[in-house]
Amino acid sequence: MSQRRMFLRPAVLVIEAIGKKLAQRKLHFGHGFADPGQTSGGGMAAPYDGLFERWGPLRTHLLASSLSALNGCRSKTQKHIRSFQLHYFKARGRLFPIDEAEFLALTEAGPDEMIESLVAHLVRANLAEETDPLRRTFELYVFPSKAKDGRDGRLMELIEILSAAGDDSHAEASPTDMDYDAIVSDADLSARYDALRQQAA
Repeated sequence: MSQRRMFLRPAVLVIEAIGKKLAQRKLHFGHGFADPGQTSGGGMAAPYDGLFERWGPLRTHLLASSLSALNGCRSKTQKHIRSFQLHYFKARGRLFPIDEAEFLALTEAGPDEMIESLVAHLVRANLAEETDPLRRTFELYVFPSKAKDGRDGRLMELIEILSAAGDDSHAEASPTDMDYDAIVSDADLSARYDALRQQAA
């Protein structure tokens, strides 16, 4: 067995169950339903405040984008992907290995390809520490009864936030949107990021 397959093996254990869970919930990728949001006055909207402070922006947006995709909320997925990309660029001074369109394509490909590909890209981006929380989130999404410690409790909190919420069907986040992150309003950062993406294309 290759090192990559050994690294990804834990994720394979929940792939079939994820597919069954999605079928049971009658959810699919790329579709959503209406839901208004509310901000708290901080950098991140109210529902995410505690998680944002504890995990930081990269993990919060990574997990939120993945869960939004599992829930079939395309616009929420797009917003969290964009925020994730900007935070990564700001913190690391370089681009995440895949752009927003490629990231979104992974979430639409299905849960098995999504988790395997995201794990590989996270490792390439020197974010290997985010792979275990990602795998655990997928597992708890399917088997919530397996939640154990405080970390699982926080993951379940995010799962519940995004399972209860819908999709506002707008690709652009605004300050009254629960998925809003103030970083998207940094015009200079966005311009530099977009310019570098264009050069790399």
